[in-house]
Amino acid sequence: MEDKQYKVSLGKVKQKLEDEPQTIQGCKDNPHEEIVKIIDDVGKPLDNDVWIYRIVVAALSLTLVCCVIGAICLQASGHKSPELLTGLGTGALGALAGLLAPSPSRNLN
Repeated sequence: MEDKQYKVSLGKVKQKLEDEPQTIQGCKDNPHEEIVKIIDDVGKPLDNDVWIYRIVVAALSLTLVCCVIGAICLQASGHKSPELLTGLGTGALGALAGLLAPSPSRNLN
């Protein structure tokens, strides 16, 4: 079996064990497999932490709004909007669409 390195908080492992008492029995029955499963579950912040997505969506939204407002202000003052502004806005919009669209593998029923 391949050794993996994990960066997990023992506090999170303790919280998981307190929240799910059946996990303790699983550790007694099959300790190696259950402990690896616990660490895998706790060690995935993208699956467990909703603030990561909120921060990313807020940053991309702010970028998009600033690009749109900047382009409107430049057009109103008679200047041409730079391609960088258009590229940033388009990239932010595409990233938001990718983050907010449901995954095709997710069962929606």
